[in-house]
Amino acid sequence: MYPAPANAEGPGAVFTVSHGEKTSVWIVVDQDQRSIRYARVEPGHSAGTVRVAVLNAGASETRLRVSYEMTALGPEGADWLEGFVAGFDDYIAHWSSAIAAAIEPEHAG
Repeated sequence: MYPAPANAEGPGAVFTVSHGEKTSVWIVVDQDQRSIRYARVEPGHSAGTVRVAVLNAGASETRLRVSYEMTALGPEGADWLEGFVAGFDDYIAHWSSAIAAAIEPEHAG
């Protein structure tokens, strides 16, 4: 959700993401043609940055590097962060399949 839809792109854009009872605030910190970096804050839980960088972009495949620099803001955040690190490969694999499923209708036919 964009609290200020007129400012939904580029550095300074703010949006929120809710998962169950938790809401995180995301802010675009910087962006260029090959990467974007977000600040991500879940009050009382965790905070840090997420960077998505394009490594290769082709007609049928794009390779990205996604990196997180997160800090726990309390015991619950520390437990979450430990699990996040342990399950990161599965988490990223999920995004790959979810993106492929989302764009499949565009390429069907």
